[in-house]
Amino acid sequence: MNRERAKEYDAILDQISDTLDDMPKWSTSEARRREVLKHVHDSIDGVTQLSAMLLKDLGREVRTENDNLEALKEEGVLEIELTDRLKKAYALRDQIVMEKVQIDGVTLMAALEQAKFTVSDFSNVVDEVVDEQVED
Repeated sequence: MNRERAKEYDAILDQISDTLDDMPKWSTSEARRREVLKHVHDSIDGVTQLSAMLLKDLGREVRTENDNLEALKEEGVLEIELTDRLKKAYALRDQIVMEKVQIDGVTLMAALEQAKFTVSDFSNVVDEVVDEQVED
């Protein structure tokens, strides 16, 4: 991987990190709730982008989100547990997009925290892979 491509990864990783760091605290305010959900959505979208980029750089075909995660698992990039957590994060993001987040605040808060933790773990994995692949 050349340095320019690595910079593309770094830009998305930085964007994800900023999104997670700037995520507001949960509250009962509808405006705040929507802001938190947007932060989660945007960070998970970053995972989607990075997954596709990694697969392309590994010479694999880019497919659906879940297929991409499975391919990264097959390549040894992702462990089973992180793959499963990422699939749950995708499902949460899909619920957010469809505005079907109809669960109580405590359960939703736990799901959001898990998604935040999962996205952060994935970002760390990608960062390590990129560092290993950069050609000097």
